[in-house]
Amino acid sequence: MTEPVDPEFPQVKSLTFATLRTFAPKYLGRDPYDMVRRRIEPPTRVLLDTSEPGEWVCEAVMREVLVAIHEGPLAGDHDAFVRFARALAHEGITRFMRVFLSLASARFVLKRVPVVWKRLRRNAGEVVVAVQGDRINIRYTDFPFFGTSTYRLLSLANCQALAHAATGRFPAGTIVDWSEDTLALDFDLSARADA
Repeated sequence: MTEPVDPEFPQVKSLTFATLRTFAPKYLGRDPYDMVRRRIEPPTRVLLDTSEPGEWVCEAVMREVLVAIHEGPLAGDHDAFVRFARALAHEGITRFMRVFLSLASARFVLKRVPVVWKRLRRNAGEVVVAVQGDRINIRYTDFPFFGTSTYRLLSLANCQALAHAATGRFPAGTIVDWSEDTLALDFDLSARADA
């Protein structure tokens, strides 16, 4: 059971926590995952251990866990965190959803990022997508976590994981610019991301 969440602060579905509980020990190893658990505050540890996929948790709690993974077992390695976040997102996409997404194109799913964002988050700003040929630009505004590199990388990786679920390919993506509460991503659908 999660603790009450401030209804005005950004919140996220705890699906990521439910997925992390089983995925992270396999991906990182049991000892590195236990290191993450030791790095986070006890109330966050309880949420990580007990929250159910449909519950809402404070986005700051999610950031605490993701930063602990990024800076702990992944030693601040941005590429390693992107690979981890892609794999985590892929694990979180249900089997039925993978079948549905496999019928779509990368362009189709990336154009729907605002819908996915609204389903998984509330009080979390806005997302706008612009398409120009093989390029997809995604701009997030009014979300107070983009000053943390972990969140910029997470957003990039989540979009790539959605495209991968549709096509089996990770499109090349870059962080174009960012501020404390904005992020602009650019994806080139004609190019693959590096491993």
